[in-house]
Amino acid sequence: MINSTNTSITMVKNLPNAGKLIQSLRHLDYHSISAVCDIVDNSLDANASQIWVNIISNHDKGVGVIEIIDDGVGMDIDILDQALKLGSETNKNPMCDLGLYGMGLITASISMGRRLEVYTKSENSPFMLGIQDVDSIVELNDFIKEMREMTEQEIAEFSQKILDLEKKHKIKIDKNRQYEKVHSATLVRITKIDKMEWARSKAFEEALKRNMGQTFRKFIQAEKCHFYVNGIEVNAIDPINDYEPKILHDDRIELNGEEINIRVAELKDYGMEINRSKGLNIQNQGFYVLRNNREIASGETFSLFTKHNDYNLLRIEFSYPATLDSILNTTFSKQKMKLEQNVADKLKVSCNPFIRQVSRNSKQKQKDNRERKEDFSEVAKQISRKVHLLKTPKAEIEQRDPKQKTSKQGVKQNDHSPRLDITKKKRIDIASLKVDFKLKSMGEKAPLFEPDQIRDVVIVNWNTDHPFYLQVIAPNSDEPSVFNPLAYLVYCYSCAELISKDNSDTQEIIDNIRWEVGKNLAVLMH
Repeated sequence: MINSTNTSITMVKNLPNAGKLIQSLRHLDYHSISAVCDIVDNSLDANASQIWVNIISNHDKGVGVIEIIDDGVGMDIDILDQALKLGSETNKNPMCDLGLYGMGLITASISMGRRLEVYTKSENSPFMLGIQDVDSIVELNDFIKEMREMTEQEIAEFSQKILDLEKKHKIKIDKNRQYEKVHSATLVRITKIDKMEWARSKAFEEALKRNMGQTFRKFIQAEKCHFYVNGIEVNAIDPINDYEPKILHDDRIELNGEEINIRVAELKDYGMEINRSKGLNIQNQGFYVLRNNREIASGETFSLFTKHNDYNLLRIEFSYPATLDSILNTTFSKQKMKLEQNVADKLKVSCNPFIRQVSRNSKQKQKDNRERKEDFSEVAKQISRKVHLLKTPKAEIEQRDPKQKTSKQGVKQNDHSPRLDITKKKRIDIASLKVDFKLKSMGEKAPLFEPDQIRDVVIVNWNTDHPFYLQVIAPNSDEPSVFNPLAYLVYCYSCAELISKDNSDTQEIIDNIRWEVGKNLAVLMH
């Protein structure tokens, strides 16, 4: 109890209920990938040149153990003591360090598992081990941890693991491998895992690899650090530069003596199907936020626009230093930020003209596609020159029923029916049939084409709503090497189906094939 000398107010300690608090902290806004990345941040802050993440399966093939290992500067006993505290007081450089509130190691680890072990060695300190167990804290209702030097066996196992990894993944500067003993390194091991979004460790491994490639892309591109997940090196994934962008705007927004870097880009349009496969969609359009070159958010709008397909090619890089954390309201888990109105206003002035430009470009492309009329006349000429060499359907001619007679008004009537103008079609051989390509709107679920025949003309009706037509046929109308063979293929199929009219069973089979092929092709193109 502390008595103030200036007032009659009595100050008393107000310690939290350790068991309740540690359980509550397990339900912060982490998901498993962001939690691992938060721990990786500590490795980068320790100047690691290599970081290994190992996902070890349990007997059910779920995630049993997670290890984050680095060759950074390691920790002495004092730094390790702080690292295992909530709200650690380790020195951070806001200009380059990725840590924020000094709680990442604890909160990130307990969001996945109930036990945290930290094995570490700094250059001039002994091999140290720190352990925190949620169950022990809950049982004793006190924030406790185990701190001690490693045993000889623990040192041997730790050292062997580090050296084996560095022999497998060699880099130019590697003191541990150079001297064949561990000078500095850290291993964070999370066990008793009971909170994980992935039922299978393999799925988590693949998702983590992709996410780390994008989150830490700047470090990978600058070759500041090599990252590995289960021994496989992580490659940079750049949501802007990987897609041949056109940079529309490069700007700096001044804020409290610091700068926010803004880069507005319009990605290359690869066509609907390829765009979809590359993830150029509604979910991924918008702002990509980097804090000290580490991505903390993606696909944000900051209320500057409403997500729509017109913005599928829009990407904006928003990069800021950690010195602006308080102004930009960086969240606890470094997954989001919230803009104050004055910052949002500056961002709107800088970006809105170019956001609108991307939308206008998209609308213009859609309009051009709608107004586009593909010219099949040259293809028709090429077919006509060789049609006498092809097997084509017989021509159809109309033939009057011989039993018809003409009424007084000159209209032929049938003796056996009150209907007028009854005719029959007769199929005859003609040396060469004509060909005509027509464009029809039949709906995207209809077949790609529909064959027809009028007298001595084979007609191919293209379905201009079909995804294959929109994404392959129409865009290649100026590329004869692609356009013509596709038209030949469809013409030949049309002839085969028209020939099959002489056999109703065969015609039905071929007609069904055309429908099924069209439906499957539409699914694949979506």
